[in-house]
Order: sequence, then structure tokens, then C-alpha cells
Amino acid sequence: MGTYLSRGSVDVEDIDKGEIIPGSWRSEVHGIIDIGLFGSNHHSQQAKAIRDAYKNYFMNEGRVSWQNMMVH
Repeated sequence: MGTYLSRGSVDVEDIDKGEIIPGSWRSEVHGIIDIGLFGSNHHSQQAKAIRDAYKNYFMNEGRVSWQNMMVH
């Protein structure tokens, strides 16, 4: 029941160093194809408003002490 991943197969964050340690999946994935454009690729005004509300929250009262270190 469920999918089990072996250790090292997924990316891991080293919060102390602010680094991402790539997992083995990056060199093992095969067969992904480019699907190109799908529809207009334009967001709705409602989606933009929701995104902006989250942005404003996490850049102000929802800010955590370590977030700028983790943004690349």
C-alpha cells in the first residue's frame, strides 16, 4: 500500500547551510516530453488576487526568520 522511496532518491534541504541536496531521481527520470503551450496560459483575475494575498501575508505578518536564506 503506497509508494516507498529509497533514501537519497528525493531532494533534501540542508536548512543550516541553505542548500538543496539533489536526489537521485534527477538522473533517473526518462521519457518526459515537452507538451508545449496548453491553452492560453493566462491566469484569471481571481487567481492573481489569491496569489497576491498569499504573497503579502508571507512577506509581512506570516514571515519566518529563515525564509530569505532559503529563497534562491
